[in-house]
Amino acid sequence: MKHSQWMKAAAAVFVLTAAAPLAWTAPIPAEKSSLSWIPADAPLVIHLNGVESLRDHVVAFLKNAVPDRAEMVQEQSEKMLKEGIAGRKLRGLAKDGPIFVVFTEMPKPGENPPHLAIIAAVTNYADFRDNILSDAEKKGLKPGDGYESTVSDGNNENVFFVDKKDYVVVTPLKEVAVAFTKKAAGLDGKISKQQAAKLLSSDLGVYLSMDVFNKEYANQIKSAHEATDEQLKKLEETVGKAQKAQFELMKKMIGPIFQAVEDSKGALVTLEVRPGGVAVHQQSEVRAGSPTADLLKGSKQSAFTDLAKLPAGQVFYTGMEISPVFLKSLGSMMLGLTADPDSKGAKDMAAAFDAWSKTGATESIGAVSYPISGVYVMKAAEPEKAVAASIQMLKAMGAEGGFQNVYFKEKPTVKEKAEKYKDIDFTSIHMVFDLEKTMSAGGAGGKEMPEAMKKQMAEGMKKLMGESLNSWIGTDGKEIVQVMAKDWKSAEKLLDQYFKGADTAGADKAFAAVRKELPPEATFLMQIDAVQYVAVILDFVKPLIEASAPPLAAKFPKPIKGTPAYLGVAVTLTPERGGFDFFVSSDAVKQIYQGYISPLLPPGN
Repeated sequence: MKHSQWMKAAAAVFVLTAAAPLAWTAPIPAEKSSLSWIPADAPLVIHLNGVESLRDHVVAFLKNAVPDRAEMVQEQSEKMLKEGIAGRKLRGLAKDGPIFVVFTEMPKPGENPPHLAIIAAVTNYADFRDNILSDAEKKGLKPGDGYESTVSDGNNENVFFVDKKDYVVVTPLKEVAVAFTKKAAGLDGKISKQQAAKLLSSDLGVYLSMDVFNKEYANQIKSAHEATDEQLKKLEETVGKAQKAQFELMKKMIGPIFQAVEDSKGALVTLEVRPGGVAVHQQSEVRAGSPTADLLKGSKQSAFTDLAKLPAGQVFYTGMEISPVFLKSLGSMMLGLTADPDSKGAKDMAAAFDAWSKTGATESIGAVSYPISGVYVMKAAEPEKAVAASIQMLKAMGAEGGFQNVYFKEKPTVKEKAEKYKDIDFTSIHMVFDLEKTMSAGGAGGKEMPEAMKKQMAEGMKKLMGESLNSWIGTDGKEIVQVMAKDWKSAEKLLDQYFKGADTAGADKAFAAVRKELPPEATFLMQIDAVQYVAVILDFVKPLIEASAPPLAAKFPKPIKGTPAYLGVAVTLTPERGGFDFFVSSDAVKQIYQGYISPLLPPGN
């Protein structure tokens, strides 16, 4: 798309805001909603927070996350704010006022100029206009019916200004300028209060009218659906038997995903870079009575308060509300178990899972580290029956099955009442993994993988999974408890942490801080010790790098053991909307930057 001078001036706004981390700001009260200035039928809206506020927030974030870069960013952003870009300065803007890029029509490839307008909160319209324009452009200003216009330097393209007192509208099209001189319904009356508040409290937010998107891109969406189905058919030939169940699930999900796009009314993506971390939020509102709304009727949310009771020091902490949708979609993969559908035990395993799914399972939480160890706890209306069904599933599995998509070397060994903790009788399960088989042609689609690479991958998997896994499952009559460890002594230590409240995740201030940044209630929640996780992944990939790229491996940093620092993920499903949240703490960014990124940068950079 050809960029005119006025577009360069508009780009200055983006450059200045992009140079600043975006910070948390309180939602603007509904009675002061700036969305009233945006046409209700605008298909695409981009929101930016006030330029000066963003600059301040960025520097505050960088001081916490990347201290050695904060001063540089502060100096450069201050220089740009003072001197502008190419002689064009930003003056007269409200410090905490929003800036919107509004597309009045869905943008089309090659369209120049696009049907858009920039709407910015100002303290003084004339001050803004006179500083953003060159002397020649100011001399060329001509009054219109409710607007002003001039011709940009060098390319003879028109630019129009509309004075809305507290706001200025800048657009390359006369018809768009004329439309803004007239009173019209605003976007605040179309989107929900929740989406409006979230958009306006963001540092960078994008709203897309899915009604318009689905109408104008119907053919492209249909083609994408067909192409995805075709690619899945080709991939199916490379999938091992133990992974067929997961692959079938993926195939089943494609239809509902495209259906969700069709059933969505409006989609929103926001970004906030707060002093304590970076937050990303995505949500789509669903049309009432649509197939997607009906599918999500059984979805539930939880605060997952018991996550804080799980043992400290683990890599992953997860919580999940078990709804009929998940039971139907995930099947036995909810428990990490997969089987060859053609095996003798597949029918018995399916029957056992069917019995398990009828025991009223409602919520599960878990914590796990590597090599695999940890604790999982599940609530169910009939916990004894749930344990019995789980044991039957394990007994039905043969050597051709798998756990977490890793093949077994032999049939799992199951021993009932093997150990006792308090009043709980634990059944023991011993699994031996065939990592070489997993990496082979019949495994994870590795048909074309060189033998040397397969061997390196298998060695890496040993570090992640271990060569075998011991687990124990039982119930106290209230909840189902499963513990995984190298031996029973280690398992007892984990159980002590959970049941006695000793050395728990909730006592970790970093864990609690990230939990507060995620939704109070969610359908699925996960917190990851990012520092420990990166170290685990690096330990896995380092042998591969050493084998394939020796010069890079020589400089590659070794895994570090930093203090726990988390990132969090949440999925919230209701019949009205689906939401996704991601947050990474500034401390996690700091440790990863200092431990892994900074050592790879050239000296002085």
